[in-house]
Amino acid sequence: MIIQVAETHPPKAGKKLGTVKTATGESFGIWPDKLASLQVGGRYQIEFDENEFNGRTYRKITKVHPAEAAEPSAAPTCDSEQQFVSALLNGAIAAGKLPGGVLCLEHHGAAYHAAFGDRAVVPAREPMTPTTAALVSEAKRVAPELEATAA
Repeated sequence: MIIQVAETHPPKAGKKLGTVKTATGESFGIWPDKLASLQVGGRYQIEFDENEFNGRTYRKITKVHPAEAAEPSAAPTCDSEQQFVSALLNGAIAAGKLPGGVLCLEHHGAAYHAAFGDRAVVPAREPMTPTTAALVSEAKRVAPELEATAA
């Protein structure tokens, strides 16, 4: 199965597995050593185990390899720009300038969608997801907070 990683989460306190959410909204458990090799926006060929517990299905990634692009137009063409914008957002979140956000980039038919940080911090932290309803806007210039982070 080929997935595109939308978000990754390290194991929660007292837990062994981290979480990978795909661009299609699927969720998989993953061991931390495998999680470290994944990048948000990356496409990966995975194998996984499926287990039932208390009426719920849990999926755990057992093998992961970078996916080969089926055709050049299938993969986004601006990887360095995606990595740059992702790094800016992660830096702003780490610096406490914003709690999180959803990034949607489209260019010449290629699309990149990712969730960063948290959608709520009070009363409890809730991770941002690609399906979180958010105000959508078109930016014609970089926000001053992000310009300072890029400098």
